[in-house]
Amino acid sequence: MEQYDKKYFADLEKGEREELPRNLRILQTIESFKKSGKILDVGIGTGLFLRLAKKHGWQTFGVDASNYAINRVRKYGHKLFKGDFEDVDFENNFFDAINMRHVIEHIPNSKKALIKAYKILKPGGIICIATPDSFGFHAKIFGKDWPHLSLPYHLHFFSKNSLSKLVEDNGFEVLQTKTEELTIYDIFKLLLFKLGFSIKYQNPTLLSFKLNNLLAKFGFGEGIVIVAKRSK
Repeated sequence: MEQYDKKYFADLEKGEREELPRNLRILQTIESFKKSGKILDVGIGTGLFLRLAKKHGWQTFGVDASNYAINRVRKYGHKLFKGDFEDVDFENNFFDAINMRHVIEHIPNSKKALIKAYKILKPGGIICIATPDSFGFHAKIFGKDWPHLSLPYHLHFFSKNSLSKLVEDNGFEVLQTKTEELTIYDIFKLLLFKLGFSIKYQNPTLLSFKLNNLLAKFGFGEGIVIVAKRSK
């Protein structure tokens, strides 16, 4: 996981202001189906989602293949596991919820990962998966310049239908499918890049947050969010 180094996580930390409302919306989406219990965050990043979940009263667990991420987030008191999600030895029927935000596209065997998730969730447990939408508004705007066409880091590309089918084929019942918000700031950066300009990172404004949320409600998003339940 050499690409997920100190500089990578420093960039993530710069973007936490923008990521906070996104992570909070994911948590609220999960909580609309499951209020509390043991939650596992797959791919912990800076630990922002786990910190939010802990404040909401969840028992927080995380797994990540990056030593840097594990060491950075350990101080917040979460139970953490080092390694690839599909290879870590978790207890079966243990978790009430699993968060997989922008992870499944990185996993070589997505089917194996979902089989693992099904086994370690309790019956009735919830999984929330978010991933770039390869047929979404953002992808259509940029075509071959779509930033999520980032091989070899993104190994799979999903539509709402293909991700729903993958989830259902592995035993889950899909409860909700929706659009993750369009990132106006990122589109602005990409447009400048295509015109030959470059800009340094700046925190997005409150106005951009509101515009992102409004566009997402009308389906103008860059990602898919699917919530599913282990039914047995």
